[in-house]
Amino acid sequence: MTKFDFNDGNGPVPAHEHTNGGGWVADTAMVDATAYVAYNARVYGKANVLGNAQVLGKAKVYGNAEVSGKAWVYGDAEVYGNARVFGDAKISDNAEVFGDAWVSVNALVRDKARVGGDALVYGKVSDNARVFGNALIGINALVHGNAWVFDNARVSDNGRVFGNARVSGKTRVSGKDLVYGDIKDVDKPMTKFDFKDGNGPVPAKQHSKGGGWVADTASVEATAYVGPDAKVYGRAKVYGDAKVYNKAKVFGNALVNGGTKVSGNAKVSGKAVVSDDAKVSDDACVYGNAMVFDDAMVSGDAWVFDNACVYGNARVFDDARVYGNTEVSGNARVFHNARVFGYARVYGDTEVSGNSKVFNDTKEVDKTKKDRIFINGKWYEEVNDD
Repeated sequence: MTKFDFNDGNGPVPAHEHTNGGGWVADTAMVDATAYVAYNARVYGKANVLGNAQVLGKAKVYGNAEVSGKAWVYGDAEVYGNARVFGDAKISDNAEVFGDAWVSVNALVRDKARVGGDALVYGKVSDNARVFGNALIGINALVHGNAWVFDNARVSDNGRVFGNARVSGKTRVSGKDLVYGDIKDVDKPMTKFDFKDGNGPVPAKQHSKGGGWVADTASVEATAYVGPDAKVYGRAKVYGDAKVYNKAKVFGNALVNGGTKVSGNAKVSGKAVVSDDAKVSDDACVYGNAMVFDDAMVSGDAWVFDNACVYGNARVFDDARVYGNTEVSGNARVFHNARVFGYARVYGDTEVSGNSKVFNDTKEVDKTKKDRIFINGKWYEEVNDD
């Protein structure tokens, strides 16, 4: 009796090489003569491979699973448990379909995706996505990234669930819905808002404290205030007693917390952090990896960006720019059209103003010096390129 070890813990068991492809098939499994099992593929346990189905590459079908119709299982994919893969479905790469899941029609499950439970998948599931419970993924729907769809959730039509989204309960995602945050038990059309960032209307809600719009992907604590005309979106976070009001915006991966106030038309974005009792107001922008904290203030049309830090009682205002790996601290003031950049450290009671450019350390310099350039510890008259 010919035996083969499928490395499933049962040791060598009676098996044979399938006539169509040469892959090993346990005698307990059933594979139609019309089905194809590639040389390195394996079918064992009480699995069935029927019709014109194909098991290719190093794929495995085992347990009580069934692959039929014109379905393909290939790469290093695995179909097991009581799972059913049929129609023109394709399972590839390192994907797994298991439990009592059904994957059919033109479904595609690939990459490291996992489909289990009693899930029904007719669309596409990829990357590290998970679909389980009694979830259903419709024909043109797509679940990808690190998203999970579970419980009795439904994703249909051209619905998209991605990122780190968790869609559960009785949620319905359909039409052109894009979901990349957590939603549960939404069985009616989702509230959406267009933040005018190029992504069109996205799932959002009005914050309970202030009424401002907050994207479902963003996180705003109940203690924080978002005014009626303010916006928080992307993956931004507003925590503590922070206030975002007037027409201010916090977006990207920015964090605003503590007793911070962001007001006027100010924008905090990128991975910027504004915390403690700092204030960003008027038309000021804080972005990149910049940090503004303690009692610091950024106002007017000032910009703070890159890896710059503004803290203590420092003030940056007018049309000033603070960027690079700069630190502005103490009671320092940067204003007018001044530029502080590079690895500059501006602190103490320093005032940098006019058209000055600072890109080295300075402390308590002569406040009467205007339109100068500070280089290697010395002040120089600004050079006009003309």
